[in-house]
Amino acid sequence: MSPSPSPSLSQTPQRRNDPFFFLAHFTDPAVKQDKLAIAETAKSSTRRHLDPAYFRQEEPLLPHDSLSAYMPGFSGGDLFLQPFFTPTGHLSMEFMPESALSSTISHRLGEIMMILVETSKSMGQGQQAQLEMAELNSLFTTSNLSVFISAYFQSLHWHLPIVHFPTFDPAIISNPLLFAIFLAGATYATSQDGPVFASRVLDVAEEYIFRQLANLSSNPHPTSAPYLLPSVEVIQGALIIEMLQFGQGETGTRRRIRIIRHPCVISTVRSLGVLQFKRSMTPDMCNDETWRAMIAEEVCISEIAASSTAGRPLPSLREFITRLLDENATADLIQWSRSLVGEHLLILIYAMHSLAFQARTGLFGWISTNSIKRAAENWRSIWDSVSSIVGKEGLHHLGYPKHAEELWWLLTATLDRASGRNVNFRYLDNAATDDLESLNNFIRNIKGPNRT
Repeated sequence: MSPSPSPSLSQTPQRRNDPFFFLAHFTDPAVKQDKLAIAETAKSSTRRHLDPAYFRQEEPLLPHDSLSAYMPGFSGGDLFLQPFFTPTGHLSMEFMPESALSSTISHRLGEIMMILVETSKSMGQGQQAQLEMAELNSLFTTSNLSVFISAYFQSLHWHLPIVHFPTFDPAIISNPLLFAIFLAGATYATSQDGPVFASRVLDVAEEYIFRQLANLSSNPHPTSAPYLLPSVEVIQGALIIEMLQFGQGETGTRRRIRIIRHPCVISTVRSLGVLQFKRSMTPDMCNDETWRAMIAEEVCISEIAASSTAGRPLPSLREFITRLLDENATADLIQWSRSLVGEHLLILIYAMHSLAFQARTGLFGWISTNSIKRAAENWRSIWDSVSSIVGKEGLHHLGYPKHAEELWWLLTATLDRASGRNVNFRYLDNAATDDLESLNNFIRNIKGPNRT
C-alpha cells in the first residue's frame, strides 16, 4: 500500500505538470507553514525506510543505559514499530506515556526553559521579545518530548542523518543537541495545524547553540573521538537548528545563517579535526565502553565510503565542475557518476548556479554561458542515469536532493533570460539576495518548458 499524500502535497500543483513544483511552493511568501522539503516528504520516507525486522535485530545492541533506561517499558525499536500517524492524520502520543518518563527528563526540561529565558534576556531585544517561563511550560513537557523525539527520528532524521539513534539518550546528551531535536520534532509535528511555539523560540535557541559553538573554539579540546563527542553534539545541534531556521523563509534569518552561522560551523568542524577521522577498529566483542567509542568514531567520520572501499575516489568539487564544463569529459563523467548519490548532484547544481551568477556579474573574469549550459546538460545526463539506477533498486531521492532537478530547470531558465534583452527581474540583479520573494516572482514569470 502506498502512503497517502500529506496535506501540503494535495494542495499544490501536481509535479508532472510543473517543473517548479517545489520551488514555487517553497519560495511563496504566502505559505507560512511546511516550508521544509523534509516535511513535504516525511510521511512517505517513514514508511519507505523503516523496516521493523531491521530494528528488532538492532535492539540487542542498545547499551544498558540508553533511551529505554529512562523510559521503562519502552525500547528503541518502539519508536519505529509504532504507528506515527492515526487514521485521521494526527500524531499518536499513546505509545510513549508521560508516566513512563523519569524525573531526570523533567529536570532536563526545566533546565532548558531556564536557559532559554536567560538567553532571551541577554539578547537585549526588548521586554516584549523576551521569553517567560509561563509561555514555555506548556511546550516543554515530558509528553511533548516523547512525541517530538519520535517525530524527529521518524521523519526529519532521514534527511539529516547525523544523530545515532541506538545511543541517543535525552537524559545525558548535551543541551544544544536536545534543544535542536526537540524543536525539530515540534516544527514538523505541528506544521499541519500551525506551530505551538513562537518563532522567537527558535531564534533564542539558535543564539544559545551558537554561543556554545563559539566556546568550542576558545577552549582546548581533546582529539580522541569518545572525548570529542560532546563537542560534536554541539555541532550536530547547530546543523539541525540551521536547517530549521533556513526553512522559515525570513530574509534576515536566512542571511544570518548564510553569512554568519554556517561559516562558524564549518570553521569549528575543521578546527576540531572532525574531517580527519577514519575508521580505526572493528571489535570482535563489543561491551558498553567499546560500543560507545566505536559510535563516537563513526559520528566523526566524514569519508566513510572512501575508507571502506578501494574504488576510485571521487574528485574534488572544483575538478568535477571543470570536467562538467569540458565537452570531452564523457568518459570521466560516466566513471564518476557510478559513485554519485543525490546529495552529490545537489551540491554540483548549487555550484553551477554560483558559476551562472559569476557569469552575470563578471566577479572572476568572463565565463561563457555556453560552457555553463554544456555543464548543465552534462549534469542532467548524470541525474537521469543516477535516477534510473535508483528507480530500478526501488529507492527514492529524499529531502532537498529529491528536488535537485528543479534547480536544473531554474539554471537553464536563468541562463536563457540573463542573455536576453530587456531583462527586468530582481532575482537576476548583480547582488546577492536572501529574499525568497524575488525568486518566487522570477519562477512565476517563467513558462516552464514541457517535460518529456
